[in-house]
Amino acid sequence: MLFAACLLLACLCVSAQHPYAVGSFPHDHSVNLPCNTFISVQLHFPQDGRQPDPATINALTVRVYPEAGGRAVPSRLEYQSAMKYLTLTPMESLKPYTSYIFELSSNVSDDRGAGFMPYKIRFTTGPCAGDSLPPVAAKPPPDSVELIPPRLLGLKTLWSGDTLLLHWEVAHEPPDAEYMLERADENGGFQALSYLRPLADTAHFPGRYSCADPYPPAGPVRYRITMRSQLAASLLSDSARVFRTDIRFMNTSIAAGENLEIAFYVAEKTTLAFVLKNAAGEIVRRKAGFVAPGRTTSEIPLQGVSPGAYLAILRTAERTVAQRIEIQ
Repeated sequence: MLFAACLLLACLCVSAQHPYAVGSFPHDHSVNLPCNTFISVQLHFPQDGRQPDPATINALTVRVYPEAGGRAVPSRLEYQSAMKYLTLTPMESLKPYTSYIFELSSNVSDDRGAGFMPYKIRFTTGPCAGDSLPPVAAKPPPDSVELIPPRLLGLKTLWSGDTLLLHWEVAHEPPDAEYMLERADENGGFQALSYLRPLADTAHFPGRYSCADPYPPAGPVRYRITMRSQLAASLLSDSARVFRTDIRFMNTSIAAGENLEIAFYVAEKTTLAFVLKNAAGEIVRRKAGFVAPGRTTSEIPLQGVSPGAYLAILRTAERTVAQRIEIQ
């Protein structure tokens, strides 16, 4: 029992040090996928700021191949650093009613040489255009096919710490729909964050999409989602506005008797609570007040506080920031 527990702990420690895939489109064991599907996996790195080493991403380390055996499907590989998505797009159509394996091997590593945990999913295609199966009924001429106009149901946002989660829904999604998510801050126009293709199972509406912006710029930020479809001859978009509050300690080491400087960027006037705790967890200084909207700085006097290590805590209505400081 003890050996099993130690082995489990060792495995957890190893996986915690290696990057890995946290999920994919399509999901494992997905069925009835189109023969022009793509595979996109979201990557996770134990340390912030890491990226995959492009030299290790190739046709041997990231591939899709028939489960029954045979050559890997020639594919194009793309990595989107903003959303940490690695996408494989086959350069030729997959076969109908065929099971495939997508594989990301441990030979893929990040830019510091840490290998990825192996990742593998199985999926199965459905019928494809141009199948050799005999039609069960005469097909109407192309100009008589009526497409239901697509509808974009709105872009919604939700904060999770410093990460902004973006969600949108679409009804009557055309099969050739493409989505572009863009972001604009107060210093410039819109820039593309991510491109997405339609969900594989479009029989269930509304279709739901999600993206994450790990660390938006401070201040007012605008997002725009645009759906394009040539079949439906439509171009739909929706937008959302958020404000990311920024609170920063300007220094982490100050001389005894000096003030602690703090920078704020808030959307509106807000209350502020400051607490300073010593190494024993005792509160040695407490202060409350208001912060004006916009970019401001404030100084908190720490006269009379003895030299040593402290934990400074700032609380506003929106967030709490903690920083260890040293008074010399």
